[in-house]
Amino acid sequence: MRYFTVKNVERVVRERKDRILTEDAPRGTGKLALRIRGETAEWMFQYYYAGKRRMIKLGYAIGETSLSLSEAREATRDYRGMVEDGLDPKAELERQARELEEKAREDANRGSVEQLFIEYVDDMKRRGKKTWKQVDNALLKGKHAAVNDFVPGVKAAEVTPLDVRKVLRKTYERGAKGMAYHLRAYLYGAFKFGVGHENDYTRASQDVSFGLTINPVASIPPDREARSPGQRVLSADELKAMWNDMPEHGVGKIVHRALQLVVATGGQRVREVVEASVGEFNLKDRVWTIPATRTKNSREHQVPLTERAIELIEKQMEKNKSSFLFPHALDETRVMTFPALGRAVRRYCEKTETEHWTPRDIRRTVRTMLAEAGEPDHRLDYHFNHGTSIGVGQKHYDRSSRLVDKTRTMLAWDKVLAKALDGEAGKVVPLRKGLGTSG
Repeated sequence: MRYFTVKNVERVVRERKDRILTEDAPRGTGKLALRIRGETAEWMFQYYYAGKRRMIKLGYAIGETSLSLSEAREATRDYRGMVEDGLDPKAELERQARELEEKAREDANRGSVEQLFIEYVDDMKRRGKKTWKQVDNALLKGKHAAVNDFVPGVKAAEVTPLDVRKVLRKTYERGAKGMAYHLRAYLYGAFKFGVGHENDYTRASQDVSFGLTINPVASIPPDREARSPGQRVLSADELKAMWNDMPEHGVGKIVHRALQLVVATGGQRVREVVEASVGEFNLKDRVWTIPATRTKNSREHQVPLTERAIELIEKQMEKNKSSFLFPHALDETRVMTFPALGRAVRRYCEKTETEHWTPRDIRRTVRTMLAEAGEPDHRLDYHFNHGTSIGVGQKHYDRSSRLVDKTRTMLAWDKVLAKALDGEAGKVVPLRKGLGTSG
């Protein structure tokens, strides 16, 4: 049959004579065929491959689910293209079916959001990231862990920006604006890790695949107000009240002593104070050495100790059998969690109707008071173990401890603190000869 028409197709179908009819088409492109078998009429694509005739069913020519003539012709288009390209359409269909099955299996085995969070936290631990416990608590184990706000069992690759927004909004509406800001950063980090998970050549082959190609958190802007740096600076009177009065308002002795040590060591980082091990303190030489593994900039930091600081450390060590200076109240093999200080300060501020401050504000307070006392910026940078803008030489090659500079700053701080507390200035014992370098 040269060309099919609606009428001649209807006539052939009514005859119910078993046969295969084709319409003309350019050589080597395949043809539209009509196969009649009893009461069944089917549209087929007929072509030749490797010298053999092959047929692919397109659909029925009669019945409720039948294809019209124009639809049947349209259905041959892709197959004709394959034939013209020298491919076997039937083999291509089988290959595509296998790929779909494989994709379905991969999708079924994709890692869930919970698995992504677990892998991310484990990776942070492996790389020695100091904030992994905070992230673990925020994403997996805390009272308001983010994993509980996603649909149970949802695949990481199925998460949309709207899903993330809902999770962050829930935290934000609890009044935890700062936590919402940090949670966004943690979620961003987790999904960024997931995107590069399968392609990270530094890692061994993974048992789980996430199939992430985009980070759903990337399109969600951070809260600009929450990320602005804190401004709270305690007054001398507030510092004195904090040092003397906190136990009268329900703050535990150990927590109070930890806060006092943050002050006495000149505003060293709260986490570095709380998580200190006993072995870091050399009370004979009056130096506290914070190892590089615990400092924010991964550089060892030596802190001169005043008599005031040594007295606090010795009191804490008296009945302490733990390797940590401030062990956990329920398990001495674990360190006290530094958020405990924040909770204690919040309750103290509420009870005393004091403007809210946090343990981290002590560091800002010390630096502000020292700057007002005339301490130069470069010595303050050494004292607080900050980075400097001096240049490449110091950044990459200078590994001196700067104990002389730090001691001068610590002496200056102890005088400022003594004045605030209405007491005598503490004393830093002169450095042993050869210890440290001058600035």
